Amino acid sequence: MEAPAAQMKKVGITGATGRLATILIRQLKDEYQLKLFSFEKPECTDAETLQTEKETYDTTVVDLSDRDQVKGLFEGLDVVIHLAAYSLAVPFPEQGPHVVFKNNVEATYHVLEECVRANVKRYLEDRFIFASTNHTQNGSMCADPAKPESLDVDRIKPGTDFVFPDSLYAVSKTCGEDLCKLFSLHKRIETVVFRIGWIRLNDDPSDLKGTINEAYMRAMYLSQRDAGNFFRKAIEVEMKPAASGIPFMIAYAVSNNDARVYDLEETIATLGYVPQDNSEAYFQ
Repeated sequence: MEAPAAQMKKVGITGATGRLATILIRQLKDEYQLKLFSFEKPECTDAETLQTEKETYDTTVVDLSDRDQVKGLFEGLDVVIHLAAYSLAVPFPEQGPHVVFKNNVEATYHVLEECVRANVKRYLEDRFIFASTNHTQNGSMCADPAKPESLDVDRIKPGTDFVFPDSLYAVSKTCGEDLCKLFSLHKRIETVVFRIGWIRLNDDPSDLKGTINEAYMRAMYLSQRDAGNFFRKAIEVEMKPAASGIPFMIAYAVSNNDARVYDLEETIATLGYVPQDNSEAYFQ
């Protein structure tokens, strides 16, 4: 049931034309008043998957790497979900490092800075949700980081993980994670960082069956239902400060896959959500 507009929390989502944003908008639109931010303004959030959902969203076109353009964007919001990124996961993109760090590091800094300035609030605390990636650890999960099929079966816990990025994109995301921690430490903004698995627009991982990516998909699959619930919990949960006292956490957003390499124990305990789906259901 759709909540009355007056009671809806106001949630900003950057990167509104991206795959994950497209899915989250569909998952969250009936429960929250969404304000979208995009580098370009689409007719709808995704021409392929939302072509029958010609809904109108409050969308602002903005270059988040431009500090002046970011000023004033988040007034009145309760939560900001930062998904916008240059996401080509190749070791060395042809465009060079500038485009990656401009869009993924400088932009993240400006978004965090503006959240603090605008006093983005969830109850009495600032709340920021950052989309990181499984690629930040790919080097430590695979015997050969260049071969996604060479997964290590040992599960990785958030507090004991080894950051080993497999691409310049992943390097920029580790910088984003550290920026979140820095702002949590000095500005006391509550931050949830999701290292996100592999989500599909058709929600079906089985089209990779028999390919070199099958093992990686079986481990990293994130269903659309689980994605929506992870982010919903990140919006609503009462965060307890970590042992360090910093209101910051890294969580893993993957489904409850038999083949997963991430240990979900801490994520489940903190967010209070057990993923419902399992990639094995698609690989029988």
